[in-house]
Amino acid sequence: MTSLPFIEEIIAQYDRATDPFDLMALRSRLFDEARKHELNEPDRIAVEADVAALGFRPFKEDNSAWGTHFGPWYSGQKPDGTTILDPDLKTLSGGTVDSWIARAGTVQNALLKSRYADVVWDLQRKLAPDRGRPYRFAQMAADAYLELASSNANIHSVFFLQRAISLAQQINDRGRAQKIVDQMIALAGNATLQQPGIWVVAFDHGFDKIHVTPTQHEEIVSQLEARLVDAANTRDGFRAEAASRRLAKVYRARGDRDNLVRVVRAAGDVYFQMAESASSSLAIGWLQPVIENYQQEGLRADADRLRVHMEKRARTVRDEMKQQSYEFSIDKQEVEDYLDTLIQGDNAHAALFRVVQRTLPAISETRRRMKEAAETFTAHRLVPTVLVGEHGHPVAALGSYEEDEDGRLINDLAQELGMMPFLFWRGYQKVKEKFGVSTDELVNSLGESLIFKPDRLEFFVKGFAAYEAGDYIASIHILVPQVENLLRGLLELLEVPITKTVGGFTELKNLDDVLRDDRLKKSLDEQWWLVFKTVFSDKRGFNLRNEMAHGIAPVDAFNSTTAGLVLQSIVLLSAVRLDAMWREEDSDGAALD
Repeated sequence: MTSLPFIEEIIAQYDRATDPFDLMALRSRLFDEARKHELNEPDRIAVEADVAALGFRPFKEDNSAWGTHFGPWYSGQKPDGTTILDPDLKTLSGGTVDSWIARAGTVQNALLKSRYADVVWDLQRKLAPDRGRPYRFAQMAADAYLELASSNANIHSVFFLQRAISLAQQINDRGRAQKIVDQMIALAGNATLQQPGIWVVAFDHGFDKIHVTPTQHEEIVSQLEARLVDAANTRDGFRAEAASRRLAKVYRARGDRDNLVRVVRAAGDVYFQMAESASSSLAIGWLQPVIENYQQEGLRADADRLRVHMEKRARTVRDEMKQQSYEFSIDKQEVEDYLDTLIQGDNAHAALFRVVQRTLPAISETRRRMKEAAETFTAHRLVPTVLVGEHGHPVAALGSYEEDEDGRLINDLAQELGMMPFLFWRGYQKVKEKFGVSTDELVNSLGESLIFKPDRLEFFVKGFAAYEAGDYIASIHILVPQVENLLRGLLELLEVPITKTVGGFTELKNLDDVLRDDRLKKSLDEQWWLVFKTVFSDKRGFNLRNEMAHGIAPVDAFNSTTAGLVLQSIVLLSAVRLDAMWREEDSDGAALD
């Protein structure tokens, strides 16, 4: 190995260090110093050996780009698509491994020794595969990691011990494995209750290793039992659950049902006590996972007892929530003038269709506003949102705008759909006034669609009449099932089955089944499909069909807004004509080819 004085001096400084340091900081220092010198090819290779060794990033489960524990700290692409890796094994060789071997044998600092010895063990198989595995360097690295963990009592020690036990397992070294587990147990024992990332290390990374002794097993279990007691005494559900979950795994494997039930209930009781003094929304968030855990463990009576309690708490959730409202004004004459431009022509049905199409939100604009909100409001961009139903229970969750664009779009669309119901109502009135059509005549014109059946038109007449009379409960209950039937009719038109098999018997697909069919989705304009989904079947929207059918929706959910959205959906579906659909641009309402 070529020896460069400035390199040796810098490494010697770090080798003598007694305070912790970062390997990447040393790497940067070597790199910066090397740039000050004119290096020949052997010198450059020598520098690169140290710079590479210090720059590798560890990956779990040998999941690096090379199938090894160590991989590049950076990967990217050039404009021409060429992959960039730093460090890159293609620039290294067996000679590089020799440099690492020499360095591992001379440095005394445990951090440096662990790195140089470990890269020899891990990467010699890639750079010099003909040499075989250098087992003594796995031992050397494991011992150095153990020394590092012994001199620290923090989360970094956990990472050192994880790698150490992995190396001992790879070389089937029983003695080293047991020493490492002993250190894990000692580290866990010295951690505080508020450091679960440290006191779970012995279980998570040592308990199931093949070389662990029965005495070590029992010590790990004893530590977890003590943590469970401490967490229960301090009403710390999060730590109680961390201990309980691991103990449950032990007792389940041993077939010890009594102790399994005991530790599961212990964590559940802590959460129950916490919930007693918490807000209802927070209490439900804590209790729901406990109920699910009880169910998984076959504790039905416990789960039912807790669920009844949670249902009672849920009744007060909405009372605890703060209402927000805002006002906006629209010039009445401008609205009248705008609607007049939409109802031109001599076809009442076509005019009503244009009113519907132009008073619904444009999806492109909804997406634009959603993107602006994500860029403006950090919380909207990063923080997930839980939606609470009328019964007070969580019904759906929205991820961040970056993770859950579809969910956020549905939710934002629902808010926009609820803002302008009067536009449709006024447009509906003006169509009837201008063309002098009765409700029966208007419905009959809708019925010319291929998916409207003559024997169903009476439902639409009654539903539209109820809407006009302000009887929104009747209107919605009459018309929503007909929307479901119309959408099944559209499936039939597409030659897609409208039935499904459940328990060996055949039943009609429900509205949600229909809307989830990709073939139907592709046949509809995106705006239409999103409106149908948001209004009728998605919990992130109105979910009107399911809320109504299951008796969940309160009386005030049956209002002019929701009733108007049902009518607008029906008008959209009435546009289905032979081999065509009406389009907004078709001002006369004639079918397009």
